[in-house]
Amino acid sequence: MSSPIDATTDDRPANLRDLGGLPLIGGGFTRTGILLRSDAPYAGDTQSIAPVWPPRTVVDLRSEVETTISPRTWPADTRVIHHPLFTAARVDGHLAKPPTMTDMYQEMLDLVPERIAAVPGLISTDGPALVHCTVGKDRTGVVIAILLMLSGVDRDAIVTDYRRTEASLPGIVRRIRAHINVPDDFDADHPMAQAPAEAIEAVIDRVDSERGGAKGWFLRNGGDPTALETLVGRLAN
Repeated sequence: MSSPIDATTDDRPANLRDLGGLPLIGGGFTRTGILLRSDAPYAGDTQSIAPVWPPRTVVDLRSEVETTISPRTWPADTRVIHHPLFTAARVDGHLAKPPTMTDMYQEMLDLVPERIAAVPGLISTDGPALVHCTVGKDRTGVVIAILLMLSGVDRDAIVTDYRRTEASLPGIVRRIRAHINVPDDFDADHPMAQAPAEAIEAVIDRVDSERGGAKGWFLRNGGDPTALETLVGRLAN
């Protein structure tokens, strides 16, 4: 399964993991050091927090407001791509009356499928790539689930990886509260801090039901087939 990074302190992402070691449908496993996912890195975080660090590419899915509130400076040779995905998934955007995670993820597929499909084209062809938002669960969760589907990762492994975020939520929430102004009732039990299996399963079911499966969905939403081939070749072969 994907490899957790030690996050026992609050000076490093609490939801960082390497997506190597996931079983592939046709046999074998994804490679380590290629694709990472996490919650938001913040200014002042410990630099060396993963076996292969810093990432060569950072794909930041947060809104402009979120990146302005909590900026992070990366080394000069790290390429940072700000790729806002879905403003409605901001943790300070739905706290009064949050939607279900299932509804939110389906709305992402309805409204921004082309931005999800663009992600493989943003990732460098060498070095590790980090995909993150604020919690590292919703925007990141949908993007990563689809990238793993495209790479041929076993369905149960995709769901299990998504669910692993729940164990990291206390640390994620502490870090968010230290950097972002959120209401007092935002804690690890808040509906926006849940990672229900059915939410990501609904994403997988919908994308897989498309003509041509995940790859058909990807191509019809403007995904770059060459970029996909490169990513899959690095991650899954």
